[in-house]
Amino acid sequence: MERRSCLAALGAGGAALVAPAPALALPSGVRAPVLRRTVVEVGPRPHERAVVLLPVSRDPAPRSPLVVLLAGYKQSIDPGWAPEAWRRDYALERTVARLRTARTAGDRRRYWLEDARVAELDRALEVQPYRGAVFVCPVTPLPYFAKPGFVPAWVDWLADVLLPAVRRVTPAARRPGGTGVGGVSMGGRLALEALAARPDVFAAVGAAQADLDAESAARLGARLASLGSGRSSLVLTAIGDRSRAESEALAGVASRGGARCELRTSAGPHTSRWVAELGGLELLFFLDRALGLYDA
Repeated sequence: MERRSCLAALGAGGAALVAPAPALALPSGVRAPVLRRTVVEVGPRPHERAVVLLPVSRDPAPRSPLVVLLAGYKQSIDPGWAPEAWRRDYALERTVARLRTARTAGDRRRYWLEDARVAELDRALEVQPYRGAVFVCPVTPLPYFAKPGFVPAWVDWLADVLLPAVRRVTPAARRPGGTGVGGVSMGGRLALEALAARPDVFAAVGAAQADLDAESAARLGARLASLGSGRSSLVLTAIGDRSRAESEALAGVASRGGARCELRTSAGPHTSRWVAELGGLELLFFLDRALGLYDA
């Protein structure tokens, strides 16, 4: 299927419809809401919608960074569940609360996030508080590898249809300097593909335990290298990550080529529980710092 016909199949887009949604249930240890949920629709089909989570703040910034969050394979099988995965499976609101309060240890037993890293993150957050973001959680396409040309067409739809619709109805950053993308497993691979295909739209990418093979690691590493230091990336892997070697290879190719690419390896398995405790925390912290100050 050609790229143009793939994009047409995704929908040409239209007026964004913002649907009201119930308030989020608060996680333990969070006394007040930190995110407000709404839904943005750009078409009638299930994949033409995204859950959007807005920061709740007494003194909101005129424009907030915009961060696209993509889910893993298991969470994306059901298109009705996929946009909810980051808040339901990956504890997004609890993670935001940990960052906003500079208490990244949280109130639950930790298995993989080490004390030394907790202290390092807390110190950094005390010096420069977490700013928050408008989080966009679309339906992560499945299977993304099935049709030639689908991935670049889907990235174009994301960049040219969905994100402009979100910007029209939220206080999200309008320029690439304030726009990032992150993902887990399959979503981590797609996040890397998104920045590789559209560096004009995304300034930073975070990939946690990305689903990579040797070919994609070499290709995406070389692409990041070709972008130089103008774009920032975090490659996060773990001891139990089935693509650990590929993630390390990608980061090596990118760094040697002059890219601003950070590689972090932690303890832990390839599970949503790891994302809720450690992976999501590292992604959000990195994207907050990487997007930095920008002209909204």
